[in-house]
Amino acid sequence: MIKKILTHWTSSLFTLAILAIIGFSNPDFKEIIKLKSFDFLLASEEQTFSEDIFIVEIDEATLDVKGQYPFSRVHYSFLIEKLRDAGAGVIVFPILFSEEDRADGDWVFKETLKAGTVIAQLGTNDINKNGVPRGVAKIGDPLPYLFEWGGMLGPIPELGQSANGVGVVNTAPELDGVVRRVPLLMRIGEDVYPSIAIEVIRVAVGDPSYQVKAGEGGIQAMRVPGFATIETDANARVWLRHDKTFHTMSMIDVEEGVNDLLLFGKTVIVSPTAAGISNIIATPRGEQYSHYITASTLQTVLSGESATPEIGNAMPVNNIPLGTIISCIELNPGKGASISRSAGSFAQLMAKEGRYVTIKLPSGETRMILNNCYATIGAVSNSDNQLISSGKAGRKRWLGRRPRTRPVAMNPVDHPMGGGEGKASGGHPRSRKGIPAKGFRTRSKKKSSSKFIIERRKK
Repeated sequence: MIKKILTHWTSSLFTLAILAIIGFSNPDFKEIIKLKSFDFLLASEEQTFSEDIFIVEIDEATLDVKGQYPFSRVHYSFLIEKLRDAGAGVIVFPILFSEEDRADGDWVFKETLKAGTVIAQLGTNDINKNGVPRGVAKIGDPLPYLFEWGGMLGPIPELGQSANGVGVVNTAPELDGVVRRVPLLMRIGEDVYPSIAIEVIRVAVGDPSYQVKAGEGGIQAMRVPGFATIETDANARVWLRHDKTFHTMSMIDVEEGVNDLLLFGKTVIVSPTAAGISNIIATPRGEQYSHYITASTLQTVLSGESATPEIGNAMPVNNIPLGTIISCIELNPGKGASISRSAGSFAQLMAKEGRYVTIKLPSGETRMILNNCYATIGAVSNSDNQLISSGKAGRKRWLGRRPRTRPVAMNPVDHPMGGGEGKASGGHPRSRKGIPAKGFRTRSKKKSSSKFIIERRKK
C-alpha cells in the first residue's frame, strides 16, 4: 500500500516538474505570470476620485434630447463654450471626426476647437490613410522600438488644422486581451504620432514638439519641454495604475448648467457611453469604456514620478524643487501620508543629500526622510478650521463628543489631581496616569527613528 502511494506521489511530482520546465521555457507563459502579478498588486490598491480629470458622457439621456448619433457638431461647439465658461482646462474628444458633418456644422465646430482642444485619430493597417504627425527631437533612433501602423485615419483636414492637438486613441492589449500598458508614441514609416493622453499634456504645456531618447535596449525616456521626464518601457509604453476613478456628468446636465468648482482647471474628456455607440475595453479592473483608458493614461503620467510640481500633484520628494511647500508626507515609502495631514498643515523641503531629503515643520522640527517617499505639493486646505468656535456646548454633543469632567472635581482614586478640601488646585496638570500635561516629553530615548531628527521642535 505504502509503495503504491509513494509511486503515485513520485509520478505526480515528476509530471509537475515537466510542466514547470515547459512553462518557464515558454516566453508567453513567463509574460502571463508577470501580467497576473501586476493584476494582483493592482487589486490591493484602493481607488480614489481624481481631482485632475472630469468625464462628460454622451449617454442615453443625451441621445433622447439630441436625436440620432452622430448628431450635428454644432452641439459640440455649444458644449465647448459651456465648459470654457466653467473654467475647464484642456477639452478632449476621443472621437474620430473622419467625415464631414451631415448637418453642415463643421464651420462652427472648427472655430471652437481653437480654444485648447484635442481630438482623436486612429491607427489602421490601410497604408493609404494619413493622419497628423508631430515633430520629435530624437537622441538615438527610437523608430525601431515604436509600435508601427500601416496608416492613420485622421480627422478631416479643416478640423485637424483647427484643433490644438490630435492624438492616437489606439491601445495595445496584452496576450490575454487586457489593456495594462499604453504606448505614448507610435510610428508610420518615418513619422511619429503621439497618443491622445500625451498630446493633452503637450497642449497644456504649450510646446509644439516632443523629445525622445533611445539606446540599444529601446526607448529610455521621453518628455514634453516644460514637463518632467516621463519614464517608459522599451516600446514607449506606460503601465496604467488604474488607482483612480473619475467624476462623470451627462452632456445634457453640463449644458443646463454646472458648478464651476467641479470643472475649474480640470481636463475634461467628452466621450460616448450610450449603448451601441460606445467602445468597451478589458482592463484589470473589468470592462471599461474607451475614454477610461485615456483618462487613466493621463492620470498615470500626471501622478507618477514624472508629475510636474504643481499644486495638488503627488510625487516623490526627490523630484520636488527645494523650498516647495508640501503636505501629506510619507515616512515609509508606500505606507501613505503620515506627516502634515490635518487642515492647514504643511512642511517645507529644505535640502537633498544622497538617499535622504530634509524637511522643516511649522513646529520648528527639522528631520530627514527617504527621497522616494511621496508628498503632495501645497498645504492642506481649510486652514481656518482651527479658528472655528463651537459657540455653545450642544454643538460638540452633535459631533458625538461627551462632556469632560474637570480632574480637580474627581476623587483622589480617580485622578492624581482629585481630592482635597475646598477648591484645591491639585498641583501640576497631569493625566490620569500621572504624566505631566505641559512640557513633559513622552518620546522614547531609544526610538530608532530619532537619528533622522536633525533639530527638535521649539518648546
